[in-house]
Amino acid sequence: MIFMSETIIFQRPVVFVPARHLPRILERAKDTIEKIKEIFNSKYSVEEKIHSIVVQTFDFLNSYLGKNYSQGKSPLQIIVAKTTKEWAEACAEGYNFPLKDSSSRKDFIRRLIGEPKKATYDKNFSKLIINLEVIQKEHGKGTKAEEACIIATTIHESLHHLCGFDREITIKPDGEKFNILWLIDGINELLLRDIMDSCYPKESESLKCSSYSQEFSLVTKLEYILGHDTLITSYFEGNLLSVKLKLKDLGLNEEEINEMFKLGHELVEGSDKEKNQAYKKLGSVLDKALEKEKRRRKKREGLGKK
Repeated sequence: MIFMSETIIFQRPVVFVPARHLPRILERAKDTIEKIKEIFNSKYSVEEKIHSIVVQTFDFLNSYLGKNYSQGKSPLQIIVAKTTKEWAEACAEGYNFPLKDSSSRKDFIRRLIGEPKKATYDKNFSKLIINLEVIQKEHGKGTKAEEACIIATTIHESLHHLCGFDREITIKPDGEKFNILWLIDGINELLLRDIMDSCYPKESESLKCSSYSQEFSLVTKLEYILGHDTLITSYFEGNLLSVKLKLKDLGLNEEEINEMFKLGHELVEGSDKEKNQAYKKLGSVLDKALEKEKRRRKKREGLGKK
């Protein structure tokens, strides 16, 4: 089975977002910002800049999280394709055909060229492939918007490399499998927002790309419910237990939590109509949990003042 993530590019979506105060991110970003200024004021090639963005992203996260989550993983292979054809050929590299959805390498490449992406991350080979042709067609070569898109694309895809979650989870006791790409992409978008705002503030203002606003909205609510550290640690360590325990602490039972993941699965795999319905239902579940957490925090604050 091929797992290639499709890039998400950050843009502030018009959705409800609880207030987020993360001074630790800003503090850890100071040294990174200085290094980034040096890189982007230089005459490095686009390939060298992309490699530097990955290095700076990993260094920043190591500093911020206090742990090196890239340790023990296969080295990330970074390929910068100048054309969509080069990108598609790089995506095909390493696979033995036929595959489930492609009868031959030629068929696989033809299909990708027909649906080009700005970038892909292939988990099977720890391979990040940037498609400059698509980015430049959308934003124009040499523009600020192009540079911002390259930065955001690179950050997003490199985060996929560090993510500890598998794309699918199995819910016991019936053994159903659910796609949690909505959760992974939502957290990627959350982290991308923080990294862009903190480390690339000027470039962040130039971003003109669209984003998965639904996933971002859901995960931002989940962040408030669980707490930033619980959500982010769970993401990097690939451990959903802490997420489930917190939701149970708020009064959700096992069946209700599983239903959340079923709705998330529909958000990824369903038709457009099913996706919209799943988004509304999942948002409603999280809204109720969010209100419970707000009341708990307010009660704790009240007790603290006595």
